[in-house]
Amino acid sequence: MPCLAAAYAAWMLDLNVAAATLGFALAWYGPEAHLARQNRWHFSWRMPLLFVFRDLMLPVIYIDAWITDEFVWRGNEMTMREEEPSVEQG
Repeated sequence: MPCLAAAYAAWMLDLNVAAATLGFALAWYGPEAHLARQNRWHFSWRMPLLFVFRDLMLPVIYIDAWITDEFVWRGNEMTMREEEPSVEQG
């Protein structure tokens, strides 16, 4: 998503869209890749593609969080719905 915003901004400013998008992608994902390599975390040739895929999934996850009330946290099913007080509860 951030790269799409950079491409749109470059297009609106009549700049080279490919160069602006590539430059932004390097500035956005480069530090993350550098940190992973420097700390000897797993890093493969697929990681840049997965960075982009992760950023494309974030709006879907965000919208799902607003729509649903139930989730699983560490294997425990939970709900955010508040229980209605009943006669037994007082």
